[in-house]
Amino acid sequence: MATSTQRPRWQRIYRQTLTLIYKNFLIFYKTPISLILRALVFPIAVTLIFSFLKHIRESGSSYDDPFGISATSFPVKDLPDAMKVASKQKLAFVRNGVSNETLGPIIDGVLGQSGMDSMQGYSVDDPNDLFYLCQQSTQGTSECFAAVIFLASNDTTVEYSIALDDKLLSGYGYGNYQTDDTVMAKRVLPLQWALDSHIGGFQTVSRPSVQPYGGSHYSSLSSAAAPPTHAEFWLDLVGAFVAPVFILILIGVVYHLATFVATERETSMAELMAAQKVSITPRILSTFISFFAVYFPGFLISSILLTKILFTRTSDILFLWVTLLAGASLIASSHFLASFFAKAQLAGLYTSTLAFALALVTLAASLTSDNPQTQVTALAAIFPPCTYATLIGDVATREYYLRPFSLAPNSTDYTNVDGGEVKYQFMNGYLYVVFFILQIVVYSAAAYGIEHGLWGVSRNFDTIDATSDVAVRCTGLSKTYYGKRPWYWPFMNKGGPVKAVSDLNLEVKKGSVTFLLGPNGGGKTTTLKCTAGMTAMDPGSQLELNEAGLVFGICPQSNVFWDSLTVQEHIKIWRQLKTAAFEDLAVDDDDVLVECDLLGKAGACAKTLSGGQMRKLQLAISFVGGSKVCCIDEASSGLDPLSRRNIWNIIQKGHARRTILVTTHFLDEADVLADHIAILYKGKLVCEGPGTSLKARFGDNYSIRSNNDAEDDNLVWRSPNSAEATRKIIELEELSEDNTFNVVFPTLEQVFLKVTSDSHTVIRDHGGDGIVGEEENETVIDEKVFALEQENARDIDLDIGHSIGLARQISALFNKRYLLLMQKAGWISYAINLIIPIIIAAALVKFVPKFDALQTCATNDQLLHEASSGNYSSPYSAPTFAPLEDGTIPSIYVYTTSNPSGYQSSNTKAILGPTSEWTNTAQDDLYASVVSRYFSNSGSRSATNSTWQTTEALATRAFVNTTDDMIAEISNSTRQSTVPFTIFAPSDESAVMFYKTLEYEEAIGESMIGFSIITNRIANSTKKTGIAKQMIPSIRSMRHAENKVDFRSMPIDVLIALSFIAAASIAVIYPAFEKNNRVRALQYCNGVSPFALWLGYLLFDLQLIVIQAFIVWGILFTGPAAKVWYAPSYILGVFILFGIATYLGTYVLSLFTKKAAFAIAAGIHVLLSAIYLVGYIMNQSFGNSDNLHETYSAIQYAVGLTSPGANLLRALFLANNSFEILCGKYGVADTSNPFAYVRYGSVYANLFIQIIFLITVLGVYEYGSADWIRRNITNRGIPARLHYIVESNNEENAAALAEKNARANKSQILDVSRISKFFGKVFAVENVSFSISQNETLALLGGNGAGKTTVINMIRSELKPDFGSIHLDGVSVQKDPHRVRLNMGVCPQDDAIDNLTVRQTLSFYATVKGLKNVVGNVDKVLKALNIASYQDLSVKALSGGTRRKLSVAIAILGNPRVLLLDEPSTGQDAGAKRVLWKALQDISVNHAILLTTHSMEEAEALATDVAIMGTKMLATGTLTSLQESHGGAYSVRAVRVPGTNAQEVKQVVQERFWGRVANYVDGHGQVSFNLPHDKRALGAIMRVMEGLKGDVVEEEGRVEGSAAGGRELERFIQDYTIQGPTLEEVFMNVARENGDVGIPGV
Repeated sequence: MATSTQRPRWQRIYRQTLTLIYKNFLIFYKTPISLILRALVFPIAVTLIFSFLKHIRESGSSYDDPFGISATSFPVKDLPDAMKVASKQKLAFVRNGVSNETLGPIIDGVLGQSGMDSMQGYSVDDPNDLFYLCQQSTQGTSECFAAVIFLASNDTTVEYSIALDDKLLSGYGYGNYQTDDTVMAKRVLPLQWALDSHIGGFQTVSRPSVQPYGGSHYSSLSSAAAPPTHAEFWLDLVGAFVAPVFILILIGVVYHLATFVATERETSMAELMAAQKVSITPRILSTFISFFAVYFPGFLISSILLTKILFTRTSDILFLWVTLLAGASLIASSHFLASFFAKAQLAGLYTSTLAFALALVTLAASLTSDNPQTQVTALAAIFPPCTYATLIGDVATREYYLRPFSLAPNSTDYTNVDGGEVKYQFMNGYLYVVFFILQIVVYSAAAYGIEHGLWGVSRNFDTIDATSDVAVRCTGLSKTYYGKRPWYWPFMNKGGPVKAVSDLNLEVKKGSVTFLLGPNGGGKTTTLKCTAGMTAMDPGSQLELNEAGLVFGICPQSNVFWDSLTVQEHIKIWRQLKTAAFEDLAVDDDDVLVECDLLGKAGACAKTLSGGQMRKLQLAISFVGGSKVCCIDEASSGLDPLSRRNIWNIIQKGHARRTILVTTHFLDEADVLADHIAILYKGKLVCEGPGTSLKARFGDNYSIRSNNDAEDDNLVWRSPNSAEATRKIIELEELSEDNTFNVVFPTLEQVFLKVTSDSHTVIRDHGGDGIVGEEENETVIDEKVFALEQENARDIDLDIGHSIGLARQISALFNKRYLLLMQKAGWISYAINLIIPIIIAAALVKFVPKFDALQTCATNDQLLHEASSGNYSSPYSAPTFAPLEDGTIPSIYVYTTSNPSGYQSSNTKAILGPTSEWTNTAQDDLYASVVSRYFSNSGSRSATNSTWQTTEALATRAFVNTTDDMIAEISNSTRQSTVPFTIFAPSDESAVMFYKTLEYEEAIGESMIGFSIITNRIANSTKKTGIAKQMIPSIRSMRHAENKVDFRSMPIDVLIALSFIAAASIAVIYPAFEKNNRVRALQYCNGVSPFALWLGYLLFDLQLIVIQAFIVWGILFTGPAAKVWYAPSYILGVFILFGIATYLGTYVLSLFTKKAAFAIAAGIHVLLSAIYLVGYIMNQSFGNSDNLHETYSAIQYAVGLTSPGANLLRALFLANNSFEILCGKYGVADTSNPFAYVRYGSVYANLFIQIIFLITVLGVYEYGSADWIRRNITNRGIPARLHYIVESNNEENAAALAEKNARANKSQILDVSRISKFFGKVFAVENVSFSISQNETLALLGGNGAGKTTVINMIRSELKPDFGSIHLDGVSVQKDPHRVRLNMGVCPQDDAIDNLTVRQTLSFYATVKGLKNVVGNVDKVLKALNIASYQDLSVKALSGGTRRKLSVAIAILGNPRVLLLDEPSTGQDAGAKRVLWKALQDISVNHAILLTTHSMEEAEALATDVAIMGTKMLATGTLTSLQESHGGAYSVRAVRVPGTNAQEVKQVVQERFWGRVANYVDGHGQVSFNLPHDKRALGAIMRVMEGLKGDVVEEEGRVEGSAAGGRELERFIQDYTIQGPTLEEVFMNVARENGDVGIPGV
């Protein structure tokens, strides 16, 4: 045989890395939606949110727009039209003490013009009336189009001010000159024209036109005189303390990678790969490369978005490079952290939480230290989240000060334009690159160290020459497990060392099937793992492997797959992984698929396979890649008989090409398959050899029993050998014509029980402990043989359970949660829950009290109604009115000297044309009278007098004759300064005013003066006699209440809310675990009501939110910090209600989530809260100013109902007046009632609504409607055959049911009548009926997927039948499930048990079952099931078999009338099973038991009746009746004499049995065949078999040996066994007869 040559290490790592990368990409590809959401949508969405937050308090447009003049002119808008366009229908006039007789005609004229009838006009005398007529919102808006305040009116002059909303006049930059979309055109000019036309009496004159211009000639140049000093304030906010939250962009890869790595460990995939020579290096490299590649697009797009939207000055390439390094560093560090964890959900939770917390540590350091640079640099050097948070902060700070991020050294300090020193970076830019690269290398190396140190296994072996027939040799093999101290409590004592295997010597021959047998804890699995390289051996142990068989295949007990990958993909990946380590191995994918009967399932996903197919796939994985030695742990555990036989066939066919080492609990499996058997007990090899020789050495006598059921004791005779037994049974058959007899041959079970008891004694069943027995004698043998056939079982004498009150249930659940809290996973999770908000609060405690005290709404009102501080006499000051902002009279400066900056302004103040229209005395006087008052001497204020003003007004004019010249002159003049007045008026009625579109008060005031030149000219030209009144307009803005809000308040609110969301979402972990592991269902079956369960859990979790709330509230909302908040005591209630609502939400989510419950809960909550926050931000930045507060309220009343986090944000926004929502729309609201709906009232109301809604959802789900929802919404429709099935009669079972009902004096306990259950349109159970009476045990048999567990789940009321009824003691299970559960004990298929100790678990269930003597009943079941020695061990420390005993113990507590046992003995060895069976017999008195099992041996031992189903009932009856109707043959097994010809022996056997031999098989010297089941022919069959052994049994019974001579005396076999029809045979025959009714595998 060719040897398997190992490849060089580097080549193996390279090839395995490529294979694992391929595997990872396949896994990602199989879940595209989840991957896209994680790796692309989430980071991009977070990036966009953070980027567009730059619009918070955006300062408006700049003056950097390019210069331009409109190509066309626009007529001044009509006032009614302008008001309609502005959607403002209110116009106010303030007479201000001027006579109404003077102003009345003007006001009436304006309001009476066409189109104004639908408008609201108000005329008042007191300017203070504007406070309510045109009440200004905090945004500077009102319902008024404008207000007109008349300042003076006489025979010569009318002076007035147009007051506009402050928001219209507080802008910066330019309006749109191309469309005339300016405040001047939309508001000022229509009203000014209406007023002036009525004052001057020229209402019929056509409205003049305007031609706007705007922009700067120097838009691309920076002004040295006044450069901008900073960018958007959001950048300053990010640089100050929002930067850590940017870690959310990258947090997805942290959680995903951590769960990915820990999942492979939790599922034992990492262990399996390591045992198959997949080393740590390729696993780390492949994970790093795969995740970096998958998340690269998200990193790339997020980086580009940040540089294009937020960090616009920083180089795209530079920032992308640094971002990719940050992502790679986080990947490496996440792998390092995940390497500590064996549970995926905990790994994801802890790793992502720690990453976020570390990012926040930089904030804490910067806020709590006066000089944080050293601290921050140290943190950034060690922790990637700190590095990234600091990086974002530095980039944002530099961007805020208009500088790009740089890698250059010495870039941390710059001098600001004001001369002050400003720190733009915590660290020099190049350090980020250095730190990230170092972190990638160091954390990858650390991950390798942790993987090797915590989980790695060193496998040392010597080689055996390839010519040897030994495949594996163990010499002095020992394995000791040493106790470990918990890492979280180093003072705890270590447990003592446990010797699992001691000095074991074992040889495994090439091509053989060797079985390792032993009780639980005997050392067989440890021996297998040591041999396979999954566990390290003790020093001094020696392992030798044949050099031709170094390629190992491993089939673990639990299936280890990548669920989403197909069968073909599994085979391909494992072949490449194995062949990467060894050369010259043929590609055998299809061969393996054919061998394991999986070719037809090559394209099926692993998770869609049946149980049997999964085991086939696991075998195929172990076989593929040229495996020469295969180690199989529990090959057929949990499989039905059909699937077991398929697995046996695969092993039998394959062992010719490979050596197989197997462990099993099924002795019949070893009996059929083993070439060699080794039995271990307490870590030592107690016997080994072929099965037949072991039976001969350790088996019991041959027992002859009568088949006459009437006899109480059917034991007739014992014989020491088969010849004597043959003689005796022939004699008995001749003596009794009416009776038949059976011979019980020595069994492997007898061998096992004898050698696995101390001092080579057998187990005495009455001893009950399954460990210590008595010396072998006749009495003990009798007990062993007949223990399970005793009809008079011993009652355990347990108390009867009863219903308990709600308070006691809640107390028990509460106590259970406290016990679980003491577990490592429990207290760590809840510690994280508890400390997250507290850490945030502690980080802010030195920061928040430094904020200015919150300005109250009453203060706002007081400041608003006081006159402005500009109330002083000055020629440049406008009159002071409380409702108006301080105003100034526009000044037109004439520069007689250079200004201090050296800049010489142009002295052209007006461009007029045509020249002829402006150069006469009348026009000069008119022009001067209108504008001269605004002229001022820049060099000497004292020189400014009326004469100088008139002279300068006329001297600073420039004239043009065409509009083209006008445009050219405007363009040239405005290169130096603004020209206030530019008018082209060929006639007074056709004037066009050119005006600059600057959107601030002074510029608009100058434009109004220019327009008054036109209106005064028109007034004078249309005046028939005398001089027209001069109109003197001005512009003012109305005052509004101003909230004093610290810009840092909103980010702090978000941080606090995020911390509470993250902490409270952790509450989902235990309910999700409880539901997915069916612990909750088991609790319901034991009398716990859903109401008590959820209330108990809520009360338990409520402790945490109360503690958090009081601590955080005490830190941030009381003492010196209280001044910052509004009514902070109400925040405490919000915290607690938030916690209750969030916990209830997590409980609802736990009903539907199977994996990543925390990520889903936190993700949904953060998403909904983010939507709420973004709504506020978008409204503030882009919302309609008139409806800003209404929109905030609408968001609260609508979106606020979706999540508790939104309401927590709202409460915090109110508390520090973020978004200026506290004082209402106008900033002066009465806040004396904090609980008003517009304030905390809506928060409390929303939270109460959410609580009520979530309680309703839980109630609807738990109390009967969940099944309706699944049937009518989730899985709509019914199977097409339902009506037929319901109406049909099950005639096949009529006879069996009649027989059962005819049994005398048996009280029926459980009655199942014609139940059906379907999922979607697929039947799980079809029209099944049966009943069980007291003292009866019904074994419900069927293949995997036959519906057995579904039937049990319907009986226990976890599922509701779609048709049919179930009654227990006459009570309907469907109508009164709680009452029924009191009389029902359930042992579910899976171990649905919390990780408490054994005694704590039993005490909990004894309490909820209402047992008064809890301790006494627990002691009884511990003793009955022989688990008293484990009472102080936690459940996770128990073996699988002991956990099953614990599940049974739970079921029998309360002495229930009915026991539902679903696979109760799975994973238990033969001795443990018998202890369990004995306990079940003891409890069966006056009880009914429904048992589902795949062990036919168990059914034969316990069942009084048997039912076989395959979605519908196939056969029912007693064991005897089924054997009569469906059992067909004797099974004969024998060992062929070495050296004899197989074909010759077959021919002889056929001749001796007259051609009646069927299914003859000869494999490796083991002969098996079947003979017709004729009970009276057993003696004759044994006589023939003795003849084949070379012995002749004479008619008189005398036995003669080979001396008789002749062919009759030739020896063909050595030993043999004969077995009558078994229940397994019955099952197989029923399956064959009903192959079309749903039994898998048939």
